[in-house]
Amino acid sequence: MRVKFGNSIYLCTKVSHTPNSKILLFTTSNGVYSVDMKNSINSLSYYYEILTEGYCDLSEYEYSN
Repeated sequence: MRVKFGNSIYLCTKVSHTPNSKILLFTTSNGVYSVDMKNSINSLSYYYEILTEGYCDLSEYEYSN
């Protein structure tokens, strides 16, 4: 699956989501990225988008690795 962070697109091997959490965790070859999705509804929505589409753009959210 692919995830866009700013001007870069990363190939992710794992995405983790904990119920009722606003954080998504993405594992890439560069390490683990933590994304603050602002609320649990957004995080769950993007989690399923990645599952079904295989791609999402998270450039508008704060992230760190």
